[in-house]
Amino acid sequence: MLLCCLLLLAATFEEAWKEAVALHQRGELEAAATRYQDLLRQRPQFVPALSNLGAVLVRLGRLQEAIDSYQKALRHQPNHPGIRLNLALAYYQQSRLEEARPLLEALHAEHPNDLQVRLLLGDIFLRQGQNKNVIALLEPIENHPDPAVTYQLGAALIRDGQLERGQRIIDRLFARGESAEALMLLGSLQFEAQDNKAAMNTLAKALRKNPRLPGLNSLYGRAKLTDGDPEAARQAFLAELQVNPADFEANLYLGSLYRQDKDYEAARRHLAQAAAVRPQSVAVKYQLGSLELAVGHLDRAVQLLEQVTAEAPAFIEGHVTLATAYYRQKRKADGDRERAVVERLNAEAQQKELRIQ
Repeated sequence: MLLCCLLLLAATFEEAWKEAVALHQRGELEAAATRYQDLLRQRPQFVPALSNLGAVLVRLGRLQEAIDSYQKALRHQPNHPGIRLNLALAYYQQSRLEEARPLLEALHAEHPNDLQVRLLLGDIFLRQGQNKNVIALLEPIENHPDPAVTYQLGAALIRDGQLERGQRIIDRLFARGESAEALMLLGSLQFEAQDNKAAMNTLAKALRKNPRLPGLNSLYGRAKLTDGDPEAARQAFLAELQVNPADFEANLYLGSLYRQDKDYEAARRHLAQAAAVRPQSVAVKYQLGSLELAVGHLDRAVQLLEQVTAEAPAFIEGHVTLATAYYRQKRKADGDRERAVVERLNAEAQQKELRIQ
């Protein structure tokens, strides 16, 4: 009798597992997540469900929950390369680069021919300004046809001061035709060089070629904001979210724009998504603090803005907004203190400008 019950339970679990996987494959993500969670209540150590739940949560933009699920899976299968890569990707999407990097370095050492791992690691080096590491990583595959290799290597060489060689590398992208990837690289370099008009023109050409290239609409939105066109920027950021609903920059800037428009519900929705991707971001904390101030939640505003000024003491706007929050709480001494910090920082900035001139 006991054996029959055990066999029945096993068959029931197997059917529930197949149903969860089918929901996942059909893109019914919320339902799939619920099914995987039900299965894990029965078998908390069932690694396939932990791994698949992580994948579903990533697609839902619930990155911290995905990380927790992958970490639990790795406790039971610590050397599983697929789960380690997925955990690294989740960290990467949260911009927790210092946590993603050792996972990717270990995977690259074990699987040196894995292009995805190499490119993720290269992008982390590029974001961290470690251009020589990018060059060392990608030089051995310099002639690989994947445009991302050319993109990263060319950008690293230019930023490393090797302008002539970097330009030759980037020219290879254009030799294959003006691809969206090549134009996005050129536009990003123009934007970094503060040549905003050229950047907008280049990025607009890229969008005509591939409006669904990840990150392209966000970059174009930032250029439009710099150009003083917030409505065009808003449309670009919304377009980015059609490609990647968890895109950090699109959600952050949309949250800021909606806050300025006093659409506080929309602002909170986008800022919450940005916070889910990068919970430690000072920019997110500042925007959330400003939002709480706008809606009159003074205690929460002060809590967030005090974190901002502690983590970014040279950020003048953080001190300005915190002073405002203190004054609204009738904390005049604290407000005066923050105002004095603002005056000091402004004086230091003016002195710096004079020295440059």
